[in-house]
Amino acid sequence: MKPMPAILLSAFVAAVGVLADPVLVITPEEADLGKVTPNAEGAAFKFAIKNTGDQPLKIENVRPFCGCTTVELAKKELAPNEEVELTGVLKTEHYEGLVSKGIAISTNDPKTPQKIVRVTARLPFSQTGLRLQSKVREVSAYKIGDALRLTVRVENCDAEGAAQVTAVDLPEGWKVITPLPVEVKPEAAARVEFEKPLGGAEPVEFSGAPFVIHTDHAETKVLEGKIRYTKPRSVPPPPPPVKKPEAAAPAPAGQAPAEAPTEPAKEQPAPAPEEKK
Repeated sequence: MKPMPAILLSAFVAAVGVLADPVLVITPEEADLGKVTPNAEGAAFKFAIKNTGDQPLKIENVRPFCGCTTVELAKKELAPNEEVELTGVLKTEHYEGLVSKGIAISTNDPKTPQKIVRVTARLPFSQTGLRLQSKVREVSAYKIGDALRLTVRVENCDAEGAAQVTAVDLPEGWKVITPLPVEVKPEAAARVEFEKPLGGAEPVEFSGAPFVIHTDHAETKVLEGKIRYTKPRSVPPPPPPVKKPEAAAPAPAGQAPAEAPTEPAKEQPAPAPEEKK
């Protein structure tokens, strides 16, 4: 058998090296729990985490985005083709409408070092009609590029019948960037985005700028809210690193190390001549 040419051998080794990595696969990427009745125990969910690669997969961290979500993992290192369940509980008390919570999973997969999965549930509303999500009346704007941006979520608390956002009254300089009308399905929410171009000027902090959302809902004709903006707080830069003194280069073999330079000795004054008697 003839030896494999060097070029083909290098390509084969490179291909094997590409395959010799852990590969993270999570199913499903979103655990939809559907309609859930609030209770003290919460709603259970689970994800399957599998290593489809050729090297061990190390699960370095599993971090829920919210304290209302708790998780458990039986093991943190998976052999090739091994699978483990990530189980957890979503707290459902004191929540209404659509609830969606994220979980970040960090591993040693070089192509996907972190993956975010979500848990969603639909909880009954305590009222009917439309409302701003979670009863928030003052919504924070954020800077993106050369504009201030604001996202408002309108919830439909009714079990049946869709509604529409038909118009929005905004403070001077703001505009709606979401095409209107916007449909809000029953027991669901819809997003409406506003924007204020800055024209290169730095935004100043403000609070209490009012806006009004108009709808075609029979009971909730208008929704009122306020806009606020707070500048991000700057973090002081870290102190510069302290430079370490450079070590003297080692002397060649068989040669004494160079002596460190010393300060020249100060001249001592000559003694006074003795007086002749």
